[in-house]
Amino acid sequence: MKRSSSVFVLSALLSLGLSSSAIAQEESAPEEIISEEDISAPEGWDPVKAANIMGAMDWCMANGEESDQAVYTTLAQGASRALDHFVDTGDITYAEASLIQSRVLEQGYYLGLELTAAECTNLRNIVINWHPWQLVTSREASFVVEMPSWPQREDTVRLIQGRGFEWTLYDAIVEPDNNPLLEDEEYYLVGYTRLPEDYLGSTSEDEIFEMFGQYISNKLGLPELPDSTSEVTPDGDPVRITTGEAYGQSVATVMYIVDDRFYLNLMVGKEPLHFQRFFRSFEALDFVEETASK
Repeated sequence: MKRSSSVFVLSALLSLGLSSSAIAQEESAPEEIISEEDISAPEGWDPVKAANIMGAMDWCMANGEESDQAVYTTLAQGASRALDHFVDTGDITYAEASLIQSRVLEQGYYLGLELTAAECTNLRNIVINWHPWQLVTSREASFVVEMPSWPQREDTVRLIQGRGFEWTLYDAIVEPDNNPLLEDEEYYLVGYTRLPEDYLGSTSEDEIFEMFGQYISNKLGLPELPDSTSEVTPDGDPVRITTGEAYGQSVATVMYIVDDRFYLNLMVGKEPLHFQRFFRSFEALDFVEETASK
């Protein structure tokens, strides 16, 4: 699936009135495919900074505002993931990082700056402007997508109208406590299954979209989404896009049929830029064919 298809999908979502004009703004796509084993530190961070941030968060949680505890915890978790990366690459040891962290907490200084309530507020702003999204790739399901945290994977067989389909589901939930930008939790889902040849030959695209879309909505307890459009992407792939509201938030699903592959992307949330980032980032690829041709 080429980038033009992603832009096409975002334009269709906009036409259904999902969100503000920000959803249609052009945005360059990540070029590097990153697997879960290749998590890197936030841009501009090094081992010493990550260890200092860990110590500073310990200090701020002990001395800062009670209302900011969740924010400090979020930044500490990000620094911890960065340290894991630097330890894996041999740039620092856990013992060295722990020593730096302890000194910062005891002395009240990090990176040469005195820790105060005001400095903790400055650190808090790092979290508000920090979006720890990751580019998740599945070679088995042949897709890449950006999600705001590493999703849980489930391999299951689901009976739909009496027929079993082998599904691979990736879902992620982001709680407001872990992201101060959010008022309510956000939910992200990517579902994938293969469509048997005889099934494709006897079932129309509209029937497939209706059946699978209704099944997922019922499983998640979502109402029928009122706004729907069926299109063909510039790559020639059938797509069904539906939008609506549930639980006081916006809901959107985008379903694709790519050869014998069926994909369902679903998001529940309020932040327009998150809808933009999630749906624009999805691409169905041909990993198997690319590998075989080398």
